[in-house]
Amino acid sequence: MIKIEVVGTESEEQQDMLRNVHHAIHELKLEAEVDEITDVNEIADRFGMVVTPAIFVNGKLKCQGHIIDVEKIKECLKEVK
Repeated sequence: MIKIEVVGTESEEQQDMLRNVHHAIHELKLEAEVDEITDVNEIADRFGMVVTPAIFVNGKLKCQGHIIDVEKIKECLKEVK
C-alpha cells in the first residue's frame, strides 16, 4: 500500500492538493493511506524546512511549494506502484 502525506497549513491550497491526491488515487484505482499533516510543530519536527503545500509518497518528497494537478500526482504515484 502506498502512503501519501499531504503537508501544509490549513488553507485553500492545502485542501486543493488533498482533493487532487484523492482524485488521482481514485482514477488509478490504488489502495493508499492518505494523511494530512497541518500541525506546524509536527511539520518542523518530522520534515525540517518544507515549503508548503507538499506531498510525500512513501516518505519521499515529490512536490513542494505549489499545488500540482491530478495528472502530475498520478505520474508520481505510478513511479512507486
